[in-house]
Amino acid sequence: MTNGNNATYLFREIGTAGLHSSSEPFWTALLTFFMLHLGTQERTESRISVYRCRNGASQPGYEVRRPSSFVQLAKLQRQNIRMEPKNLVGYRGADTTVGGICPDIFVELPEQEMLNDFPTHLILECKTIGADLRRDQILNYLKFADHLQRGGDRCEVLLVTSVGSEGNVYTRAKEVQAKSDGRFGLLLWEDLFRRMAQTHFALPGFDFQEIVSAGYTKALDDEVFRE
Repeated sequence: MTNGNNATYLFREIGTAGLHSSSEPFWTALLTFFMLHLGTQERTESRISVYRCRNGASQPGYEVRRPSSFVQLAKLQRQNIRMEPKNLVGYRGADTTVGGICPDIFVELPEQEMLNDFPTHLILECKTIGADLRRDQILNYLKFADHLQRGGDRCEVLLVTSVGSEGNVYTRAKEVQAKSDGRFGLLLWEDLFRRMAQTHFALPGFDFQEIVSAGYTKALDDEVFRE
C-alpha cells in the first residue's frame, strides 16, 4: 500500500487498482453495511464519533463536536436505513418543496435511540475525491430536517469526508456549519476505518486493520484537535 496519512490516499490507490478513484456509490454501500454491522454490536460499541470544522483555525482543522459528540446505532436494521433514495416526498408528510432530496443514506433510528438527546433521523452525504459539495444540496437537507423537527422528530445532517478532503468540501462544510444550529456534523472516513477494524467488520478483499496499520488514518491523530 502507498504510504499516506489520510483516506484520500487510499481512495486514490484503490482507484488505480480497479475501482474508479472516487467510487462514491461503492463507499456509500460500504458505509451502509458498516452501519448495519454496528447495529449488531453492544450499545457502547455501536457509536460513531461526530466531528466539526474547528473554530478559529487558520487552516482546515477538525475537532470533536460538542455537545452530541457521537451517534448511536444499536439495534439498527435494514428497515431503518435507505441507501440513495430517489426522493423523500411523502415521508412524514413532506411535499415536493422539501422532500425532493436524494441523500446518499437516510436513517430512521430504532425506537430505543429516540430518547434523550440522540437524533431520530440521520441524513448522510458521502464524499471521497473528485466531487464538489453544493451549498444548496446541504441546505436542502437542513430544510428537510426542519420539516421533521416541526413534526416533533429530531434530525441531523452528516457529511462523510476525509481529513484530506479536496476541492471545496471543507470550505462548504464550514459555511453550512455556521448556519445549522448544531444539526450538522462530520463523519471522518479515517475514524470510520478505525471503527471498522476495532469492531472486526469484514468485507471480502478489504483488511481494515491493514488500512489502519498502513497509516491511512494517521491524520486523525495529527490533524484532529482533542481536548
